[in-house]
Amino acid sequence: MPEYLSSEQFNFIEGLFWVALGLLVLFINDRYGKKYKKLGIFSSVVLITFGVSDFVQVLYGSFFQPSLWWLFLWKIVDVVGLIVMVFWYLFLRIAKK
Repeated sequence: MPEYLSSEQFNFIEGLFWVALGLLVLFINDRYGKKYKKLGIFSSVVLITFGVSDFVQVLYGSFFQPSLWWLFLWKIVDVVGLIVMVFWYLFLRIAKK
């Protein structure tokens, strides 16, 4: 029978993924021109803070606890940031120079 990851292990791995993705976007940001520079920096910040929130969740537990309202709010802000990131990218792709 396979062993499954605990929620703490999963959140830690997920945090590593988001931070690594954010750092990757930051390091390759110069390759995509001036048009995408601000989007790249914004995306890096959003992805890294999303990953850090997973590390915080490993330390404190589920963000659904009433005492962790601030972590829930942090997660909401990060998800809104991800949505903004996608729409900003689509806008830049559609917009004319």
